[in-house]
Amino acid sequence: MKREITIKCPHCGMEYLPAEIYYPNHLLGKPGNIEKDSCGNIAYYDGKNMNLYETYMCDNCNTTFAVRAQVTFFTRVVEEKSFSGNYKTKIKEEKFTLEEE
Repeated sequence: MKREITIKCPHCGMEYLPAEIYYPNHLLGKPGNIEKDSCGNIAYYDGKNMNLYETYMCDNCNTTFAVRAQVTFFTRVVEEKSFSGNYKTKIKEEKFTLEEE
């Protein structure tokens, strides 16, 4: 299995996967009623913000420790799936037919 990012207990070194400590809706938040301005910028939203801080009691040594996530998002254009430029779509396949007598 591929080695993922792990979180270690600062006392005993026991390793955890982020999903063992963080709840997805708490980590990523749960926004609602998102309103954007004419430029596409978020003007307002309500709901829960991202929560990057969590505490956890180690399963091995019972030490309670705090965890702070650093989340970074990267974007790029996927050229083969970008429809911002001109493109063609064939509607009908070209076929040759032979007539019989």
